[in-house]
Amino acid sequence: GAARGFQAFDFPRKRRDRDAQQIVPRALKWMKAGWTAEGEPGPPFFLWVHLFDPHQPYAPSPPFLPEHPTDGVTPPRIDWNILMQIADRSGGDVPGPVFERALALYAGEVAQADHWIGVLLDGLRRRHVLDRTIIAFMADHGECFGHGVFFEHYNCLYDGAARVPLILRYP
Repeated sequence: GAARGFQAFDFPRKRRDRDAQQIVPRALKWMKAGWTAEGEPGPPFFLWVHLFDPHQPYAPSPPFLPEHPTDGVTPPRIDWNILMQIADRSGGDVPGPVFERALALYAGEVAQADHWIGVLLDGLRRRHVLDRTIIAFMADHGECFGHGVFFEHYNCLYDGAARVPLILRYP
């Protein structure tokens, strides 16, 4: 039901079908379609852009992909199934190098999302509407990288999952 009330709604079938590198240009194209023939902004608009990059599987695109250790233990990408398999083989624990790799991949995905948010804001700036636009940025959740609940936000009310950014910018 998330599409109700929107004139246009573009959502991938699976959340990881598109990353920010695909989503942000589509959002900018949608905004441009609302401009007048003279290149001026049309009527006020509401645009909701949801980026899935900082979600599992943790596999950011280059140049945000950290170098992969060649230790023979650490996987190149991390998802819940891989973590569970590694933990099963390790007596229930996630080995330190795997944990560090997961954190590095997650940080790469956050950096990737940050970059593409900048591209979106630059698009608004180039179209001379940034200074007339209300921007609301927030995360849908964090991750519980600790407290015995690693790489998941399900059933986690620790600060890592519940304390998320809310940034408002208005003219």
